[in-house]
Amino acid sequence: MTTIKQHLNWSILGLYLLGLISILSGTLQLEALNTGLISGDASHDPEVPHYYQIPLPIILHIIAGVAFNLLSPLQFSANIRAKAPWFHKSAGILLVFSALTAGTTALIMNQVYPAFGGYLKYFGVMTFALASCICVVFGIVKIRQGKIAEHRAWMIRTTAVALGPATQRLFFIPAFLVLGQIDQLVIGIGIWVGFALNLLIAELFIIRNVKEAKPLAKLADQTI
Repeated sequence: MTTIKQHLNWSILGLYLLGLISILSGTLQLEALNTGLISGDASHDPEVPHYYQIPLPIILHIIAGVAFNLLSPLQFSANIRAKAPWFHKSAGILLVFSALTAGTTALIMNQVYPAFGGYLKYFGVMTFALASCICVVFGIVKIRQGKIAEHRAWMIRTTAVALGPATQRLFFIPAFLVLGQIDQLVIGIGIWVGFALNLLIAELFIIRNVKEAKPLAKLADQTI
């Protein structure tokens, strides 16, 4: 039991450290966006002009992402679930709205903002943004059915997808240092690697720590 608790504590710390990458990146992006919108000069920001022409999707996306990264690790705490179930439920409701907002705005930006990263990036963002929303919906359905373990499993998958951008940055930094530049192919590969790696780790975590939860592979076998 102690080993499991220690493992979960390290998992919570790891989620916060990984989420911190997205939180810092989003904060800096909001600051740059705010400076450009107030001054009317967006020349200092390389990601112009689309963020300044249609700022609402990226603003909502960042705010939702920051909220999710701050709250989601706490949902893994058994102490909070046992001693403060009201907080777990309230945070869960906020996480649902945050995840759906982040996923929806990602789809909007993927369609509305100018394309970069090629088809690999485009279909990667579309696939995993939809996956995030689908995982949230399954999580809601399972908790309403009283299937707690399966609810946890789907919300863990949601967290894995939400942390995808942070993992992608960990891929892009060494890629840039090695290659000297980031082209469309590298961007596309990084998008898929970040999401896929997180989901793989999430499935392993579910198998080891979530009792009676069915991994995706088993669910797929049952539907065939």
